[in-house]
Amino acid sequence: MQNGKAFSIIELSIVIMIIALLVVAIAAGQKLLKNSELKTAVHELNLYQNAWQNFYIKYRALPGDMSNAYDFFNNLSSCTDDDTNSVSTGCNGNGDAQIALSTEAANVWRHLSLAELIPGSFTGELNVPARLAENVPESVLRSNGYSIFYDETHGPLNLNIYANSLFLGGSANNSDVATNAAALEVQDAYQLDSKLDDGFATTGKFLGAEHSACYTAAGSSPDYLGSTYNLNSTALCSLQIILN
Repeated sequence: MQNGKAFSIIELSIVIMIIALLVVAIAAGQKLLKNSELKTAVHELNLYQNAWQNFYIKYRALPGDMSNAYDFFNNLSSCTDDDTNSVSTGCNGNGDAQIALSTEAANVWRHLSLAELIPGSFTGELNVPARLAENVPESVLRSNGYSIFYDETHGPLNLNIYANSLFLGGSANNSDVATNAAALEVQDAYQLDSKLDDGFATTGKFLGAEHSACYTAAGSSPDYLGSTYNLNSTALCSLQIILN
């Protein structure tokens, strides 16, 4: 009996040790996976910022806002030689250097794709929510995607941004292609901000867009210098990246 009991205790100890090793291995694997996802997200953000700049260098116009896009892309797309601000099937923007959310934002990705500056193809469909991998690019970070539009008040603490911006977040689920809804884990937002900007939610080019639960406001208007991400929070965020 003593030998049997001793053998059972040894067996139990071995099982517990194996379970502990499996837990450690799973945790390490999840960390590696997260690091890989963040590395890919950094690549995506750099890709879209560079594509935006290179499109302007090549065409002297902004994607989505380009007033003569049909002249370049008519054989490659089903759009018509019209301004999207007046005809929803149009390929052209109005050329005012401001990406209108309701009428031009969906064509940003179609123009960049047709110019062969980003992979994939996009419908340019207007008056519908953001549909990941259809009218907006999908992020490696689950349930998140990208949109570009001219923004005035979507920044943290409703800062006066007044700039075309790249948004990483979830679909706002309304009649436009905005991806500024909270879907990004606050820790991921902080990591991306730190790797590509200053790591603060309300300063630099990377901003913790309008979801106040994601950061603690510091300083005072209009700059709110030193506002930090709430890294212990389970809140979801979105990121706003100011484009040149």
